[in-house]
Order: sequence, then C-alpha cells, then structure tokens
Amino acid sequence: MGSVRRWGPGLLLVSPSIVLIAVFVYGLIGWNTKVSLSNWRQAQHTTKWAGLQAYRDLNADPVWSEDLHHLLVFTATFVIGALIVGLTLAFLMEKGVRGEGFFRSVYLFPMAISFIAAGVVWRWLMNPASGDRSSGLNVIFHKTGLGFLANQWYLGQNWGMAAMAMPAIWALSGYIMALYLAGFRGVPEELREAARMDGASELRVYRHVVFPYLRPCTLSALIILGHISIKVFDLIVAIGSKQLITQVPAVYMWILIYDAQDYAKGAAIATLLLIGISILIVPYLIYTVRSERRS
Repeated sequence: MGSVRRWGPGLLLVSPSIVLIAVFVYGLIGWNTKVSLSNWRQAQHTTKWAGLQAYRDLNADPVWSEDLHHLLVFTATFVIGALIVGLTLAFLMEKGVRGEGFFRSVYLFPMAISFIAAGVVWRWLMNPASGDRSSGLNVIFHKTGLGFLANQWYLGQNWGMAAMAMPAIWALSGYIMALYLAGFRGVPEELREAARMDGASELRVYRHVVFPYLRPCTLSALIILGHISIKVFDLIVAIGSKQLITQVPAVYMWILIYDAQDYAKGAAIATLLLIGISILIVPYLIYTVRSERRS
C-alpha cells in the first residue's frame, strides 16, 4: 500500500498524456500500417488484406523514384548548407562581437517563422519568371550588374531542389548556430591555454582541442536536420505547390491520399517515411542514453 501511495499520484498525473499518446500516436501508426497492407485503393472503404502490394507498386513507380532523388538532393544541400552557415556564424560569435545578444536574436528569428510563411516569401524571392514578370532575387541581380546569376531557381532541371533548400537553410541556420555556440562556450578555457602553452597555433588549438568537443553538437544537428528534411512538406507546397519538378515523398503521399484516393499506397509512403526517421532517431537515442549512463 505504501508503494502505491508513492507512485500512484505521479501515475495519475501522467495518465492522460499516456492515453493520448497511446491513441493518437502509436494507435494511428498501427492504423496507418494496417491501411498500407490492405487493398484500400479507392474511395470505397475496404479492409481486405493485400500484403506488400502497395510497397511493390511504389518500388515500380517512376514518380516515387524521382521523388526520392529530389529528397536526396534537398537533404544533402539543406544539411550541408545549414551546418556550414551555422558553424560559421557560431565561430564569428564565439570570437566576440559587440551586441552579441542582438545578433543571436536576428539569426534565430527565422526559426520562429513557419515554413508556410517562409515559403510564401521565398517563392516571391525565387520567382523564375523573366522580363516584366520577374521579381525578387533575379531583379536584384539584374539591377546590380550580376545578371549572370539570375536563373529559374526551383524550376531548374538540374539544381531546382538545391535552390528549394535555400529557404530551409535560412530558417534553420540560426538554430544550428545556437547549438555550435553552446559547444564553443562549453570548451574549458584551461584546455585552450594548455595547448597554447605547448606552442600550438590558434589553428591547431581549434583543430585538435575545440572541434573535437563539437562532435556531439554536430551529431545532434545532423539528427535534427535529417528528420526535418525527410518529412519536409509545407515548405515545398508553399513554394512549388504539387509540381512534379519539386515533388518529394511527403507531397506525393498527399496527392495519393487526397487526389487519387489511393489510401494504401499513400499509407505505405507514410510508413516508409516513419522508418526513415526512426533509422535516424532511434540509434541517436540509444547512444544518448548509454552516454548518460557512462557519465
């Protein structure tokens, strides 16, 4: 009875959250998986078992293959760009600047803007139209004598998805800067001074002392950026709508479910996206728990 009194109030406090998570997270994941294994391929509801047919259809779908290619280009550009910009900003802030609080707020502000709002603004900035219909960056390039930089942006055949990653880099670089800045500030000053006393140049101090301390920050940044990239949807829709040239798996899932009413195939994409995110997050969680236990 005494043990119940100890853990009973805590259990009652968290029980609503447990029930809501069980129903609206894990319950819906189970329902989505069930739909992906059914033959629900039209508006009329059916629960007949179809096995992995929806997944086989996806594997043979050229649109799905193109979407995966788009996602790969977007992810590579987004992750690398955000890491480089965030690390550069954090390095400059770490060296000491006047008004650091102001600049931190300015760099972090884009993260407070939703991808929908950012997408609307960046769609105007990256307007691919020419002549009198041009606007945004292309107009600026032409008026400053940099007309050779004007291009079709997200409608480009080769680098369209790389251009699509620019708004995402703009939105998340400030957050990555904050992560790296915390990592820089967490390096003991005694280690830096010891390295300098041993004759190490400032470059060697950063290479052999400071940057190794930033590995956990880099790992965290990769996980965060990677899972955002895999499930990106609202930014793509706000800029490129449902155009095939900018389509990614999450947008294709939306088209299959709400336009084509192929619920099994759409649910299969949702399941694959969940697996992709889990491959990123679950090993990181295991690594974090083991690191905390060792410390």
